[in-house]
Amino acid sequence: MTVADELDDIRAEFPECKALAFVDLSSAMALTVSARRKPPQETIDELCQNAIAVLDGPGGEVLVGAAELPPSVRVAHGVLCGQDDLRVFVRSSAVPSEALCGLCGHRLDILAFVVRAARGLSAIEAVQ
Repeated sequence: MTVADELDDIRAEFPECKALAFVDLSSAMALTVSARRKPPQETIDELCQNAIAVLDGPGGEVLVGAAELPPSVRVAHGVLCGQDDLRVFVRSSAVPSEALCGLCGHRLDILAFVVRAARGLSAIEAVQ
């Protein structure tokens, strides 16, 4: 399975997820993007910057375990709620410079998405 396959699988499970990016936080770069219709590059770049601000910014350490995640899934994650979308960020626990960033609709089950994204990151790390 490739990174793109894993991203496609996650998006298929969550119809509210319009786009999902596997990003390198250290370079602020999207490495792979899965989307129904690929957003403009500016949107992907902004998503990467949002992830850095949320996960590495002041208070970022508070995000670990902030939601009631199962004990087996303790990951740094955060959500930005915009007027038009939700932006969900999940950091890899094994490779802290990697994260999944979702551009989603407001009806997204955020907790289920975070759990699935964490599993997806583990699967991606296994093939790298």
